[in-house]
Amino acid sequence: MVALARKNLFQEPVRLLISVGGVAFSVLLMLFLFGVYQGVLVGSVSYVVQTPSDLWVCQKGTRNLIRSTSFLPARVDTTLARIKGVKDVASITRSFASAQIGDRTVTLFLIGYDAESGIGGPPAIIEGTAKLGPKEIVVDRAFAGKHKLKINSTIQIDRTTLIVKGISTGTNLFVTQLSFIRKEDALALMGLTDIASFFLV
Repeated sequence: MVALARKNLFQEPVRLLISVGGVAFSVLLMLFLFGVYQGVLVGSVSYVVQTPSDLWVCQKGTRNLIRSTSFLPARVDTTLARIKGVKDVASITRSFASAQIGDRTVTLFLIGYDAESGIGGPPAIIEGTAKLGPKEIVVDRAFAGKHKLKINSTIQIDRTTLIVKGISTGTNLFVTQLSFIRKEDALALMGLTDIASFFLV
């Protein structure tokens, strides 16, 4: 029986090689797709997971950081701080902005955070600083590489010029990359005051 199977296999070596190659390619393709899926899964939640907070508070109906809108009064932090067991409350603002880098128009996913405490800011800096001053920005490493940005490069949003002061990692969500500015600058760009997107408790 074994001899017959061996004879049939090697009777047409070209067909055998094609079959073995097809199976091997299918296995490699499955492994590749699994790796991409795992990368997207981990990348899409990495910023939230690495932010030092136990609870995110947002507008009712908001289901995720990217595709949902959340606007809450900034004074909600006082209400949250009064709850027994709450140690600290910080807020961030989240917005999209159309920006100009050289002759290219790009979309920025902006997180406005308290640059003094650092809560809600970039989880890790590989170059520069996250202690931002007015009109300064931290961009993701992948975003910086794609658009050839370095420390002290400039990004134009409407009439506001932002200076790159830091490059972060752990902020690539695959579908987009996060950029970080001071909360005050984020609100000014949005034309809003006393608003927060998320409270980190």
